[in-house]
Amino acid sequence: MFKKSLAAVAVLAAFAGSAYAADVTMYGRVDLGLRFTNTDADKANVDDVNKFEMVSGNYTGSRFGVKGEEDLGNGMKVGFVLENGFSADDGNFGTADKLFDRQASLHLKGSFGEVAFGRMGILNSTAGTFGIGQLSAFETGWGDVGNQNLIWGAGFGSRYDNMVTYQSPKFAGMQATAQYSFKQNSVSGSGNEGTSKVDRYAGLAVTGEYGPLQMVGAYELTKYANTKDAHDETHAFYLGGNYDLQ
Repeated sequence: MFKKSLAAVAVLAAFAGSAYAADVTMYGRVDLGLRFTNTDADKANVDDVNKFEMVSGNYTGSRFGVKGEEDLGNGMKVGFVLENGFSADDGNFGTADKLFDRQASLHLKGSFGEVAFGRMGILNSTAGTFGIGQLSAFETGWGDVGNQNLIWGAGFGSRYDNMVTYQSPKFAGMQATAQYSFKQNSVSGSGNEGTSKVDRYAGLAVTGEYGPLQMVGAYELTKYANTKDAHDETHAFYLGGNYDLQ
């Protein structure tokens, strides 16, 4: 017991030293306002539904987070991102049973590029560090009106658990990003990570930045759990670009 206590103290001291040396930033955003919504079912004998309410996240999700990065030398850096989404009107978590639902990741950067592990945004989102869905003029704002996944393809969420992401260095303005989720959601459902009993995700994208011009080509795949209620695989392939006229 005495040896175990000493080991625990040594580990805590090491983490304390690392936290002191790292560049740590706390940040956040609160989006709160009033919204009127009219829903027309466009069916005979069905009245419109009118709602006037206080809503968090009218344009962008309310959040708070902490991120840090430490220089290991020789061009290597290690860091983390912990970001929580919440409803500003009532204080509830953005996602039930998840404290850091927007992103919870550890990353390593170097001349080889960047590799990250944890929960993070997928390619066709604008969520977190690696989302490239900003090609849409609507991005992810305006709730259900301009939701990114309604534009770029159904069958995908914005963030997944158990994700590994690799992003290459830029070569002549081009960059590759690859992602794989061993199990999209660790809270709901059973089954071991990386098996056919759970929903998995994979994505690959190549982006290019040339001054005001941005371009992307990407492919994404959802492999659904092999159960009695199994769906067909979801595939999405898209090409796009934008140009800044300013």
